[in-house]
Amino acid sequence: MALAIFDDLGVVEVAMRSAMAKELLSTFGSKWFNNPYLFDDGTTNLIKDAIKQGREASRRPATPEEVQGKLVADLMFGFWVKILSKGSFQSIKDSKTGRITSSTKMIYDELLWKPALYRAFPGVGKFDRVTVERAAHDLQFARNRVAHHEHVIWGIPAYGQKEADGKAERRMSITEIHETLLRLSGYINLDLAGWIGANSSLPGVLADCPLPDKSVLKI
Repeated sequence: MALAIFDDLGVVEVAMRSAMAKELLSTFGSKWFNNPYLFDDGTTNLIKDAIKQGREASRRPATPEEVQGKLVADLMFGFWVKILSKGSFQSIKDSKTGRITSSTKMIYDELLWKPALYRAFPGVGKFDRVTVERAAHDLQFARNRVAHHEHVIWGIPAYGQKEADGKAERRMSITEIHETLLRLSGYINLDLAGWIGANSSLPGVLADCPLPDKSVLKI
């Protein structure tokens, strides 16, 4: 089950980052990642880490377009989910001492989503950022658990979220994750959602589950 869902997650991850990067490039230019007016501190640090990783892996000079392309591939899925959020704070430092003197709230709805990123998800409206963020966030939980070889047959924990009764931690079933995956891919491209649905090996894997009583699982 983990391998099957991971295959589908990989397709959606590449499609999502490619669509988002295309709109960032179109709106803010090939050096969008260096724009000092777009990102909060956490996002900026993720970009710096990815750029450093890219430089260490390459020993030759690169054009801005090559740097941008390499960066898109090096940035973790968490980065793309993060810039779908509402945004956090950017520290303002004194140019001489380097000390933080103040901070400003980076509102991603106004800075990133409405000017650019909503066009990466034509299956939703311009004011549906939260809808996309929630789906992407759930997939990030699933991707991280599978990538770390954790079991999935009793559900995948959605850290920080509670079940409807408000007591137990919410656990997402594999089926729920797959439905979310198809929904998010449909936001990007309906043909993509149809292709994943038609080619996914997960339904067959679930159908072949050898346990006579599947009710003990969260699939």
